Amino acid sequence: MSKKMICAWLILCLCLAPVLAAATAEVPAEVPDEVKREPSYRLQIDVTNQFINVFWKTPLGNYVLYKQIICSTGLEKTRTPLGSFVLPDTKRYKWAFFPEFDVYAQYLTRINGAILFHSILYSRQNINRLKTTSYRNLGTRASHGCVRLLVEDAKWIYEHIEPGTICDVYEGEKTSENAAVTEALKPPALDTWYPISGATPETIRIHTPTPRPSVMPTLRSMTGKLVTNKPTPTPRPTPTPKGTIEETPAPAPEPTPAPAPTPGLVLIDVFPGGIPPFR
Repeated sequence: MSKKMICAWLILCLCLAPVLAAATAEVPAEVPDEVKREPSYRLQIDVTNQFINVFWKTPLGNYVLYKQIICSTGLEKTRTPLGSFVLPDTKRYKWAFFPEFDVYAQYLTRINGAILFHSILYSRQNINRLKTTSYRNLGTRASHGCVRLLVEDAKWIYEHIEPGTICDVYEGEKTSENAAVTEALKPPALDTWYPISGATPETIRIHTPTPRPSVMPTLRSMTGKLVTNKPTPTPRPTPTPKGTIEETPAPAPEPTPAPAPTPGLVLIDVFPGGIPPFR
């Protein structure tokens, strides 16, 4: 075989090598569901006390309270449905018009069906045409089933809460602690800060965050299981030893009465897996 033919065969082999390697390469397997990225948050809407607990999922897989949001859910005759919902991957809107009620709202995120997160209401597609009643009603039942929020809170959910996030809607307990949280989350008087004339939704001033309550809520178990912490018992005092000079016995110490149990902090149990089951 001539040198020219040998060179031609070598050149041909070098050209075909990448093609053969690609043809015989293994097709990568589909990424398993368990390693796919999960949503970073979980929402729990308390329709009794009219606020939302936003929980953040840590790298360890457990949930911690991230923020709390004041809201208005459905009136008694148009209740927001209870249950656990997975937020769908549907289009979100910065403005929407509700022709049945002749009102507008900003930053719409669908919860389930016709139930949405959205801002308080406007009479026109104009931030200076706020329907002030919807602002003052935050913290009470006021909607036709949707969940109304301050503009900055609706915008935060619109931008940060991903499709696939679990949203629990439940009836919380009427307690003084929950009532204090609702009162603390209510926005200031309308004429002191909101809205800013000529502002856009992105430049509306966000009020100072409310300090978190002393009793920190944990992720609610949708089975309603409760755990109550118990008071630490007071140790009994050590009896005074007898003297070495006088033989008069020292009086026996009076038993210390057990402390009256103080009302324990009622905490909601968190399932070991981090995510409680659906109802």
